[in-house]
Amino acid sequence: MKELTSVADLDQCLAAPGARPVLLFKHSTACPVSAEAYRRLLAFEGAAGDAAPDIYLVNVIEDRPVSNAIEARLSVAHQSPQAILVKSGAAVWSASHYGITPERIGAAMAGAAGGSGRESQRPWAGGCPARTRRGRGIMRLYLIQHGDAVGKEVDPERPLSGQGEQDVAQMAAFLERAGVRVNAIWHSGKTRARQTAEGLAGALAPEGVAEPSSVVEPSSGLDPNDPVGGLSKDLRGRSDDLAIVGHLPHLSRLASRLLTGDEGAEVVAFQKGGVVCLERDIGQAWHVVWMVVPGLLQRDC
Repeated sequence: MKELTSVADLDQCLAAPGARPVLLFKHSTACPVSAEAYRRLLAFEGAAGDAAPDIYLVNVIEDRPVSNAIEARLSVAHQSPQAILVKSGAAVWSASHYGITPERIGAAMAGAAGGSGRESQRPWAGGCPARTRRGRGIMRLYLIQHGDAVGKEVDPERPLSGQGEQDVAQMAAFLERAGVRVNAIWHSGKTRARQTAEGLAGALAPEGVAEPSSVVEPSSGLDPNDPVGGLSKDLRGRSDDLAIVGHLPHLSRLASRLLTGDEGAEVVAFQKGGVVCLERDIGQAWHVVWMVVPGLLQRDC
């Protein structure tokens, strides 16, 4: 993998003779989702060996002019992270965020080489499985702190502030692009939590659901100082993905209990409007998969 640090480098790359395609990867060093896409790209490159295309990396923060030039030269709207397959100086395929998988890159390569152009449905045999290949017994839990709310002195109900509404809208757009889906969104019933859950419902509801708000459910036991022991036990019996919109310190204690067994460990630093994705494996062990906060979405993630 080579790095493009100037527009001249980019133009030389695009003008290279021959029918061999090249893959451009726009990477943000400030984005955890981009870090995951980068890991997947390395896995693909290693598994493909000599069959891999020439891969060029562009750091969108450090080398912004190069990133802008890619959008202008190839007429592909900027996203980050983003992978663009180029053949004979023209973009033939692109993907972003969690759409960047070894399976999809391989299918795009086959299409560029003269195949059907359709993505293969065969699970990729390499070391970074697509999102749909999670095994039985594995679930994802999305812990979401409510968005920024106004103070009690402004409104005793504490609805979301203007900033909070903006952060939730940005997070919803990100989650929709990432393909995150859940069968239920639980919230504490407090106005700020309910509004956050409702603001995310359109992005998180399963495809085909006529009323996204139908997945939003108030649930007991999610108030700031409620105990987490009962909820952590209840989660053992679930297999479908779930989102919980709640408060501190409850979310912090729940995450710590699931991850370490000690609810006082404080292993996750939650932020208002942020999402923490936990995954439970077939051995009932929980792990942090990723975390995204509103501040990152205002940059290049």
